[in-house]
This record gives sequence, C-alpha cells and structure tokens, in this order.
Amino acid sequence: MQDIKDNPVLNTTDLLFIVGGIYGGVSMPELLEYVKGLDATILKCSVLVTSCASGKQKQIAVRSILEEKGIKVIGEFICKGAILFVSGSHPNQKDLTDVKNFAVRMVSEV
Repeated sequence: MQDIKDNPVLNTTDLLFIVGGIYGGVSMPELLEYVKGLDATILKCSVLVTSCASGKQKQIAVRSILEEKGIKVIGEFICKGAILFVSGSHPNQKDLTDVKNFAVRMVSEV
C-alpha cells in the first residue's frame, strides 16, 4: 500500500486499487491530481474503494478521469464512513469483511 502524498510511481500494473473518501460531496483534490497523472500504457485497470458519510456516493470524478484516459474501472466498493459524530461505528467489522471479499473477487476477475 502506498500513499499518494508520496507520489508513488507505477511500473506496469495489471490492477490498481484506488482508495479514497468523499468529503463534502467531492473527491479529495490530491487524489484527483494523482489520478490525472496515471498512464493507460502502464495501468490496465483499476478498482475504486470509497468511504463517505452516506455510504452511497461514488467516486464519479475519479472514475471519469480514469475512463477518459482509457483505464478501465472494473468495480467500486462504497463503505459508510464516519464524519465528526455521524456514523462513528463505521467502518466496522462487517464493512472490513465486505471490502476484503470484494477485493478478492476483483483480483480474481483480472
């Protein structure tokens, strides 16, 4: 696992899990900038893992950038996340089990 704050450089990659939250209805600006720098000749496909207070918002901007670059998004997992005093019990053990099962399923598809 690498943090985009470290600006990791990808070598040829079959599948990249991009994990980020939705804050105030939008993706983190740092995440958007990192995704804009990805190269479709190096990255075949990606999976999005998202957390947000509602448990429903998708990484629409991230997906759009990836697809415009020709990088296929094969799935997205959305987890209810905690914000201030709302949903403080998330992610919980069930959420972690669900995302683990999702990740295994996504890897098996590649």
